[in-house]
Amino acid sequence: MEVNDLNLLRLKDLVGKFLSPSSGAIKAAEAEMKTIEMSPGFTLCLLSLIQKLCASVDPGEVAVRQTASVIFKNAVKTRWNPDDDNILALPDSDRAPIKTHLIDLMCIAPDDVQRQLAEAVAIVASHDFPEEWGNLLVLLAQKVNQSNGDLGTLKGVMTTANSVMKRFREAYKTDMLYIVLKKCLEEFQELLLHCFGAVSQRIPALTEGGEGTKKELTVALECLRLMARIYYSLNWQDIPEFFEDNIDAWMTEFAKFLGYSNPLLVDAREDS
Repeated sequence: MEVNDLNLLRLKDLVGKFLSPSSGAIKAAEAEMKTIEMSPGFTLCLLSLIQKLCASVDPGEVAVRQTASVIFKNAVKTRWNPDDDNILALPDSDRAPIKTHLIDLMCIAPDDVQRQLAEAVAIVASHDFPEEWGNLLVLLAQKVNQSNGDLGTLKGVMTTANSVMKRFREAYKTDMLYIVLKKCLEEFQELLLHCFGAVSQRIPALTEGGEGTKKELTVALECLRLMARIYYSLNWQDIPEFFEDNIDAWMTEFAKFLGYSNPLLVDAREDS
């Protein structure tokens, strides 16, 4: 299934039928989907459709992109490494482009899509990282370096990294686990500390202003929360040397936010 305007329009209409109130229309859409979902390029078309609709605020298109992201996630979950011989694995021609598109999309996608794509990233990484996706963290670092401090891009990067590194929590200690952990530490630990400190320094200035400032503050705090979760994942098995050496820097930052409050985030309608 080639990625072109005609196929994207067809796919958009098809995904839209899954939102129909008519059970008959939904069943017809499911039947049509079964005829094309095994075609090489189908998942790439889904990602291209999602990307095309990422900037839309039209309720119908928002619903389509969210539904498309769920369909994509389910396709990855079922077909990336199928344990059933009757399920056709995704073709090799789709796999490398999917990895590239996933990283690009994670940096621009709205929250409704990002949550589904993050699950897809975690699935792919659980099978392919680092052996067959060795440049993943390098690409994430490049995104940060090219972002010029854009918080949306940083959030996408950290959401991706969080999805990958959650695997270290509550996992049995094995040689392979520690090989993967060592790679994550070598390629991400310094970047993580740098980004946490850089975002933290921007917070004090975000205390007054309208909805634009409130939105920027919210995204900044979401970035910090994601980075704190990555910190937790990387330190779950044991405290690595880098984190021991920089314990003062990390604890100073964490202490700063334990009692943090901001009038922009206070909602008078909430009881607490």
